[in-house]
Amino acid sequence: MRGRKGITRREATKILASAAGAPLLPQLPSSGARPHHLPVSPSRKTGPWVPKFFNAHQNETVTALAELIIPQTETPGAKAAKVNEFIDLVLGEENPKVQQEFLRGLDWIDLKSKRLFSLRFAELKPEQQKTLLDGIADDANTEAEDQVGVSFFKNVKARTVFAFYTSEIGIHQELQYKGLDYLTEFPGCSHPEHSDWDPKT
Repeated sequence: MRGRKGITRREATKILASAAGAPLLPQLPSSGARPHHLPVSPSRKTGPWVPKFFNAHQNETVTALAELIIPQTETPGAKAAKVNEFIDLVLGEENPKVQQEFLRGLDWIDLKSKRLFSLRFAELKPEQQKTLLDGIADDANTEAEDQVGVSFFKNVKARTVFAFYTSEIGIHQELQYKGLDYLTEFPGCSHPEHSDWDPKT
C-alpha cells in the first residue's frame, strides 16, 4: 500500500472518470428522483449514526479499509470524511447482486486475514493490514485464490475515492476547491518586455 499521496489528484480524477470504475460508483437517479446529498455524511435527526446496510463489524472493516486508502495526513482522511457512512448509504440502495458482491469481498478480506494473521482484518495492526492489502492492490497479482480480493479492492477503492472527493473535506480541504469564479476584466500582460510586442513580427 502506498501512503496518502499514493492517491494523487490525477489518480482520483482518473478513477472517477474511468469507464471501468463507473459501474462501481453510485449512479445519479433518473429525472424526478432525489439525488444523494453531498457532502458525504448522510443527514440524521438525533443520536449517533448507525449503519443501515452493514452490520457493526462490516462497518468497522469498511472504515479501516477506507482510511488505509486515504489516510489522515496534513488534512483529514476517509474516516473523518465519513466515507463509510456514504458507502453504507449507497450500497443500501443498490441491487442485490451488487450488494452481495461487496459483502463477499468483505468476507474474503476476513478469511485472508485469519489465514495470514489468525485475526479478522479490523483487528489487525495497521502494518499487518497494509501487508494484506499490498497483495490485492497489485494489478499484477494473478493468483487464482486472490482474484476475489483483487476485484473487491478495486471496488472499495473506487467507492472510497468517490465518497472522499465529493465530501466537504475532500473538496475544500484536500482539493482546495474555492467554487466557480469569473473575471470582471481582462487586464492583459503586465510584463514590461512585452509592452511593444507586435503580433505581425
